[in-house]
Amino acid sequence: MKLVALFLVFGFVVCAWCEEAKKADVKTEEKKDFKAKLADLSKDQKRAEDKTRQKADVKSEEKKDIKAKLADLSKVQKRAKDYYGYTNSYPDYGSTDYPDYGSTDYPDYGST
Repeated sequence: MKLVALFLVFGFVVCAWCEEAKKADVKTEEKKDFKAKLADLSKDQKRAEDKTRQKADVKSEEKKDIKAKLADLSKVQKRAKDYYGYTNSYPDYGSTDYPDYGSTDYPDYGST
């Protein structure tokens, strides 16, 4: 009887010890999973930063291209202005001598 009781006590001790070992294993696995998730997040963040940097590089290249095109266009306009001798601006209409329509000074056409 003492032997059976001793085996039962020993069995409970071993069972409790195994449960504690399982809990420790689960905690270490959770830590590994957490570290893996953090590593994935850092990789994703780095990819996002790289994409943002690439977009900024593309935008700066587009701006440079637009500036170059505008410079070329202004050169072409200047050459055309020098060649044809005129500008694309409108004439100053305020400098013409039109009669004041509100005045009563009409020219005399020989009316009687």
